[in-house]
Amino acid sequence: LLCCSALAYETLKKGDSGYSVAALQYYLNVIAYFNSNLNLFPITEVFDDATDNALKIFQAQYGLEPNGVADRQTWDKIVSVYKDALESLPENF
Repeated sequence: LLCCSALAYETLKKGDSGYSVAALQYYLNVIAYFNSNLNLFPITEVFDDATDNALKIFQAQYGLEPNGVADRQTWDKIVSVYKDALESLPENF
């Protein structure tokens, strides 16, 4: 499973693209699978409107300023929530 690479901590915002954006989209989608308040969306490697919306909802849901910027504070929360979600899975899932 993809988790927590140094590359993933790059500050990202609408209009950015590349592997780091795909990682952000992946994390948000995994979290959305466990949290029905969040929506699944396509992994496109482009920080588009769907990514911006998903990130803002995540930020608001987890007590961060919903500014649509994946900064270090947001990444830390994403990784924490992601790890908690994976650890909640039954053994041999």
